Amino acid sequence: MTDAALTASPLRGGLGRRALERLRRDPVGLAALGLLLAIAAVCFVGPWLSPHPHDRVYRSYVLVPPSLQPYPQEETLEAALRSALARGRVELKSLSVEGGRFRAVATSEQPIDPRVLRYVDRADEFRNARLAETRDGGRTATLDGEVSRVRFLMGTDANGRDLLARILVGGQVSLAVGVLATLTSLVIGVAWGAIAGFIGGRTDDLMMRTVDVLYALPFVFLVILLVVAFGRNVALLFLAIGAIEWLDMARIVRGETLRLKSREFVQAARALSVAEGRILTRHILPNMIGTVVVFATLTAPKVILLESFLSFLGLGVQAPLTSWGALIAQGAGSLQGAPHLLLFPAAFFIATLAALNVLGDRLRDAFDPKER
Repeated sequence: MTDAALTASPLRGGLGRRALERLRRDPVGLAALGLLLAIAAVCFVGPWLSPHPHDRVYRSYVLVPPSLQPYPQEETLEAALRSALARGRVELKSLSVEGGRFRAVATSEQPIDPRVLRYVDRADEFRNARLAETRDGGRTATLDGEVSRVRFLMGTDANGRDLLARILVGGQVSLAVGVLATLTSLVIGVAWGAIAGFIGGRTDDLMMRTVDVLYALPFVFLVILLVVAFGRNVALLFLAIGAIEWLDMARIVRGETLRLKSREFVQAARALSVAEGRILTRHILPNMIGTVVVFATLTAPKVILLESFLSFLGLGVQAPLTSWGALIAQGAGSLQGAPHLLLFPAAFFIATLAALNVLGDRLRDAFDPKER
């Protein structure tokens, strides 16, 4: 191994170009990257294509299991229509369903008020109901309309909301929090740790003692203070999590900087009167990219878990907005009666976590300057 290999800068096409070539030839790394991009695309595009808004409540379909068949089922239509008409003091006599339309005969002791159709349309099973004809002085009426067919591919939650739509919207929140908070910790942590380790002396002591003080602050207490001061919103999650997660990154980068600045290629650069700032940016930082990338890919799922923890305490995402962590927390309490509430959001989260870990490992190997 030569020092020239260690001094290759990813910004100038040397190490960076070789790393991209290695990753392009790595089917496992490309599969992990493709899975991450597919999950992100589905989460951010899917809600626009979904027939169900994430906050739409279907009172007739509470905790229904996943199914490829449309709802409602034929045997439930009569009970649903009878219940809707009973609110208007109208009794159902008969019901027939053909294709996507229904026809019913209803009676009442008083002339039937056409406004009773509002109760029918409010039911999730029917729409566009109308009075086809009346007789017996308006006490008997024939109603017809459409049967509202809907599909819940992943079932519904305890409030009757489509689980798939909520998983996709929750993925937007979880991925956004994970990416933005990780980038925040990456920028602050790398800058802080590299400067502290490279300058050393009293500057290093002061900067790292600051990190120790911040470590001592209770995380939940800090979040509560931020909520009280600025209110409860998603942007607060980025601020709270990003304000804590950069501390680990700073320590790791400082250790790598201390290790690299004593290497021969750094001493050679100083002997050639290369500026200190240029040594840091051109010779030290490029050689710790592998470590930083791996730690960043491990930070993202940790951030998502932190977000779910805050949401569970009522300090994070609030209904009707949701996240993968919040969905998993809700599904854990319904595992026996409705396992789909836990299995589907957990599957998305596990797939994302596994892809991040695999991609981080492959990127570490790709950016390793020792690999030729």
